[in-house]
Amino acid sequence: MRRLLASSSMFFDHSGPGAGMGGGQRQSRLRGEAGDFLRSGVETGGAVQGQRGDAVCILAPQDLIGHCIPLWFGQVWAGMARGESMLVMDVGQLQAFLARDFGQVAADFVVERADMAGLTLRLAVEARHLRPGGTVSGPSMFALADVAMYLAILSRIGPVALAVTTNCSMDFMRKPVAGVGLRAEARLLKLGRSLAVGDVMIYSDGLADPVARAGLTYAIPPARVAG
Repeated sequence: MRRLLASSSMFFDHSGPGAGMGGGQRQSRLRGEAGDFLRSGVETGGAVQGQRGDAVCILAPQDLIGHCIPLWFGQVWAGMARGESMLVMDVGQLQAFLARDFGQVAADFVVERADMAGLTLRLAVEARHLRPGGTVSGPSMFALADVAMYLAILSRIGPVALAVTTNCSMDFMRKPVAGVGLRAEARLLKLGRSLAVGDVMIYSDGLADPVARAGLTYAIPPARVAG
């Protein structure tokens, strides 16, 4: 497998045996209309292009200690060289992941938006989501918040199926309207290598104020990159 290592100012391609931090390394600046590869990428949001199965190692320039992630979709945002997290899965990829890995619940949810500001997920409320009193059940709202935060995290780190919820605190503030959809607005507050923290506001169609709020923490498993 080819490995691409990037720092804030140079790009390293370790593509063969014997390539290392020493003399076997080929070092180059990628030139073109965008100018210096990573500098331009960091400033403009440009992407590092590669092939499926590649790995990209993002190095902190001050100590050359980095973190390798699989290059699942042929690109990783150069802004990661500064420790920033950029979007690596879009709406279509998130919906396809949900259908493939969580087929038992995928039909309930529709991803409407995924960007650096957060993620919007909709729950199509049906009779099975209701509870006595003509309202949406607490477990259904929890599921919406949990899935929304899960997908918001994956939009930044890629399809890491084993990221798991470690904490959730939820406030039920208003009675959702029965028979209409719910919309979750997820926002990441902190995204680290091992933990992600965020909040989710849930809205009922037809109501301006949120019906519930959730604060969630997720554990992110260590990246495993085959040699």
